[in-house]
Amino acid sequence: MNAVDRTHRNTPIALLTCLVGAGILLGALGGCQSRDDSWKYSMDLDEKYIIGPTIAGELGLRCDWQSEVPVKGSQIKQVGDLDGDILVVDTLNRVTLLRPTDGNQIWHAAPMPSKEKVLGMDRIDYGGRQRVFITTDTDLFVLDANTGQMITRQNLPNGPITRTARYGDDVIFGSSDGRVVFHDAPLGYEIRANRLRGQIGATPVVHDSEVVAVSDEGEVLLMNAGDASRLWARNLTGAIESEPAFNDNGIYVATLGQSLWCLDHRSGEVKWKYFTESPLRTGPTALGDRVFQFVPGEGLICFEADPRNAPRGRALWTNSDVKGEITTVIGNNLLIWDESSETAFLVDADRGSVRFSSKLPKVRSLHAFRDGRNDLTLMATSISGIIQRLESRGR
Repeated sequence: MNAVDRTHRNTPIALLTCLVGAGILLGALGGCQSRDDSWKYSMDLDEKYIIGPTIAGELGLRCDWQSEVPVKGSQIKQVGDLDGDILVVDTLNRVTLLRPTDGNQIWHAAPMPSKEKVLGMDRIDYGGRQRVFITTDTDLFVLDANTGQMITRQNLPNGPITRTARYGDDVIFGSSDGRVVFHDAPLGYEIRANRLRGQIGATPVVHDSEVVAVSDEGEVLLMNAGDASRLWARNLTGAIESEPAFNDNGIYVATLGQSLWCLDHRSGEVKWKYFTESPLRTGPTALGDRVFQFVPGEGLICFEADPRNAPRGRALWTNSDVKGEITTVIGNNLLIWDESSETAFLVDADRGSVRFSSKLPKVRSLHAFRDGRNDLTLMATSISGIIQRLESRGR
């Protein structure tokens, strides 16, 4: 068994609201367990945590642990979930792996030059040995998952210009020469690719055994993930800068041509097209039978994902008071984080009303991950290198 502990359990920190009433506290920064008589009331915990238990409860979350990452002279830049373990990269490209149960450091390494742009983080079993693969804009760095020691460095001659997606052992990205590249990470070379008209506009999206990619010339390309063969291509009006959303109801694409499109994923035919007041530079979010899109000047709009007899789409509600990025879903609510105003919104997905909002001045970024059981983990980072793990009370 891998030396990295992947056992998921609720740490004592997750029971804070019960323990405080009894005058007991277990858990502290770094996942250590200790008594601290100064933390007697929930207001003390709200002060100590990036997101305190009071606000976490309002968001439908519970605090798990909080840890300090060694980022002296830098800040946390990226966070990844590697089968439960938390991988953190700082602005100097130093890498830290944290244990998911308590936030304790497993290893800390500096394998990459600080100038490299990190585009993906993955863990793959290679011949019974666990390896961490970190993709940058020039190379793919292979690290030992148990120690952080660099094993090898794979050169990527056609440099990635998008973040990466995964299909099996393949790392998928848009390259500088206008191709969608499938790179076999364990073997260390490109095994297949397909080309779009123009430059790749956003990260390719994998859904089941298919991959969709978009370009700055408005092309949408659907490929078979197994062999990268072209299933269909569709040209839309307007460049595409953001990731499409892909589910069983269709493929949803936002364009600079002021339109949100829904394409049939089997044929590429247009199912509906909604015209907006402004060019769309951020992508849609598809959740079940709803699709959500931020539109400059209009706000957050909720659409019926697969409406009948509605070639222009069907908007269900609009909320012009919220802005930011949809981070995740908590129950039937959207968690939206607006970095510019340091505000988190909890929005009812059915009605569009704001159920809760709060300033979070300690938060620099939020990262949401779901495991194979669809259980939610939310990671919050601060500007000073603190990272906090929160869990959903339900899903």
